[in-house]
Amino acid sequence: MVYQGIRAIMSSSTSIIRSLYPNRMRRSCRPSTLFLPSTARIHPVRTVANTIFPQATYEAHGSPDFYDVYIKQVFPRLKRSPRDWGRYFERMMAYPTLDRPENLLADLVADMKRNVAAERTFRNIYELPIYNPTKDRAGSPIGRQCLSFMSFKLDDNNRLLLSAVYRNHFYTQKLLGNLIGLGRLTAFVAWEAKIELGPLSVLSTHAQVDAPGASQAQLKALHAQCATILRVSRKAHAA
Repeated sequence: MVYQGIRAIMSSSTSIIRSLYPNRMRRSCRPSTLFLPSTARIHPVRTVANTIFPQATYEAHGSPDFYDVYIKQVFPRLKRSPRDWGRYFERMMAYPTLDRPENLLADLVADMKRNVAAERTFRNIYELPIYNPTKDRAGSPIGRQCLSFMSFKLDDNNRLLLSAVYRNHFYTQKLLGNLIGLGRLTAFVAWEAKIELGPLSVLSTHAQVDAPGASQAQLKALHAQCATILRVSRKAHAA
């Protein structure tokens, strides 16, 4: 049952993205009730999703203003934690270089928008690294960022595809929030580049169905509930 729930969540990732895209990426996914009691106090789904894309900040300020708001107002609160967990979006828009931090996400969106409008469209040049070997090898191995790399592609119909690579993945605590965050990020790029959405692929090079402070019965109930909700969602989209 646990693995059936995981497969249902993973196979529905495209549906999650599509539910976030129309009407300026409305917040249609509110899955806080799906969390185990023990994990809800640690990593709520919304918190996990916001580490990848700060949806509320984007909706409140729009692009490009939300970049500045995030780095000046939101990120300083995250820096109070001694760990690097939860800083994915900061890494996208302030990637460390020898000269100065680079907003790789803004550059990617600008390149894609320009290429889509051009006579010749480059489809495989939109890479977004998260891992930085100079910075991330230092310190404790515990609490490091798990999302390592993202690759955006355009198919022959100019649909946007995203492949995300994780070095490590906690499926119970993080997977649902990760999928929503990646979906919102993909929807943002598609919206700004004025293109359609395609599939999301996630490669977890190491993963575990964790049970943080919960019983096996609670874990099975959680994944059964996820599988049920996603089956209903797929039927609704198919109707």
